[in-house]
Amino acid sequence: MQARRVSWARPLAAALTAAGAAGAACPPAASSRAPLCRNDYNVEVVQGPVLAPLAVLAMGGAYAAIADGVEGLGSNAAASAVRAPYAASWFSYDFSYGASLPGAFGRTDFDNRGEVGLNSTAFFYTVGGILQWGPFGIGANADFQRYTIASTDTTPGSVVNLGNFHVSSAYALLGHQLFVGAGLRGLRTVVHTLSPGASTRAIFVSTRDQSLSMLGFAPELGFVVAPDWSPWRLGATYRFPLSTSGDPSGVAVDDEGVRRAGGFPMPARVLQPGELQVGAVLSAGPRPLNPKWLNPHEQEATVRARIAERRAARRMSHDVELARLADPVARAARAAELRARERRLREEEDTHFDEWSSLLKDARRARYRNWPRARIQVAAEVVITGTSPDAVGLQSFLRREDVPSGSKRTIQPRLGIEGEPIPYWMIARVGTYVEQTRYRLSPEPGLLAGARQHFTFGIEQKLFTSGMLGLYSKQTEWRITFAGDVAPRYQNIGLSVGTWH
Repeated sequence: MQARRVSWARPLAAALTAAGAAGAACPPAASSRAPLCRNDYNVEVVQGPVLAPLAVLAMGGAYAAIADGVEGLGSNAAASAVRAPYAASWFSYDFSYGASLPGAFGRTDFDNRGEVGLNSTAFFYTVGGILQWGPFGIGANADFQRYTIASTDTTPGSVVNLGNFHVSSAYALLGHQLFVGAGLRGLRTVVHTLSPGASTRAIFVSTRDQSLSMLGFAPELGFVVAPDWSPWRLGATYRFPLSTSGDPSGVAVDDEGVRRAGGFPMPARVLQPGELQVGAVLSAGPRPLNPKWLNPHEQEATVRARIAERRAARRMSHDVELARLADPVARAARAAELRARERRLREEEDTHFDEWSSLLKDARRARYRNWPRARIQVAAEVVITGTSPDAVGLQSFLRREDVPSGSKRTIQPRLGIEGEPIPYWMIARVGTYVEQTRYRLSPEPGLLAGARQHFTFGIEQKLFTSGMLGLYSKQTEWRITFAGDVAPRYQNIGLSVGTWH
């Protein structure tokens, strides 16, 4: 599917002059590598390290089969219909926010090029929400990332802001044992020039000119299989390739005939290759992984039907009684009496139904609370990322380096384990994944470290029970979550506060 065409921001003349884009030979790259001096190439945007909500990060990204809550929206397009085991209402909602600091403790090789100090991600955060009505659900989440390329003697520094978006809807089939979903993923990329003397590690980085802006969308499909009371679950999602292209305005042509904006040689397209994410989860212990969801409407159907039958019988009795009265005045008076009595009876029935419905809801909540907490869940998956023809990585583009990227498919295996070492108080997660490089740095093959293994971890700790600013009831249990990811030339930590389940 052809994604939406790119919208390039109009570069400022000052940026073009500073970068030497017009009236000069091909400017050198920010390193000793071959400079990027052509327009017949593509820019590949691929996220190698797992940047995700903290529960997903701590599991090494292995979340396609779990697909639970807002955290699952970025891992599976069917996640918006998957009911959490504590969901006790026909309509439910969930919101999430988290933040982490990739590269917070040292020089970082974010793109796994085999060398450190090329960029520094200062901040990453994610927000999202889900709305669910019975078997139907809709959800949206977005994560935002910023990293910088420091200035050199020949090229000004750059600041990149990346936004990834997922919007999907899903439906539960076979009594909430099969979930299918579809939606869109989007990519927003904005590149600024770094202000002179600005710190690349500050929370708020000082920038000047916006060199270019890119936006594109592509579809994604997903499913989850979760048989009732079974200890396993399967899930998969496919994200179609995303491609953006365009003809920016305000472009200057240098002496080599290369079209440039803001000092950058303009690419033919910006690509995000297709991805297939397939996973499974297995649970051991007394706590159920896939408890049967109790549909409130089905539980209330018997009471609703009984009330409807009584109302229909009364209506028939009233019609017969009124038909026997020949006097219009007497019939009208009796009809008024019957209507008043019917209103009183309906109010009593509605009150009775509300009380019964509340008792059923309390029973569903007690069912969840009374389950044992002990379990060990093991999740495993692979992410297969497709190719990007004639492409360079985003980092190479920012440094004006003609370094090939994405010439072959990469496979990222992931593994995560979750347990509750202190029942009712602490959830612990550990994980690992192997990140393959997307780069080919010929004729310098020794420069790459190749694939690197990441180790992830996280703790979710219950804090206390209270309300907050009147937004939540006094029965709300609060928790704090900490997670991290460490690998050669890379580290990431995150912290979030939310509700405990």
